[in-house]
Amino acid sequence: MDTNIDDKVQIVLKQSPENISVDYVKELLINNEGDVVKTIEQIWKKSSGEGDNILKNIEYNETYKEKEKWDMIRDICNSYEQEMSNFMKSQGYGK
Repeated sequence: MDTNIDDKVQIVLKQSPENISVDYVKELLINNEGDVVKTIEQIWKKSSGEGDNILKNIEYNETYKEKEKWDMIRDICNSYEQEMSNFMKSQGYGK
């Protein structure tokens, strides 16, 4: 069952940034031979500066998450080292 152009326009509009005109979506759908996925991708690339901003945000978020993980591991190791130092001092092995 083939979806008509108006249905495809509605599908695209639901998944697009605000303020995208119906005429613009129809034009893109015609240029993309009715391919909804290509049309949505093209709209998001155009609205985000060819996708660079999205990719930079994803890379930044991934880098930040990795940094958070390593900071947490470092904190655990530092805490363990401090506890061991305290234990050794309490046993008379430290200063």
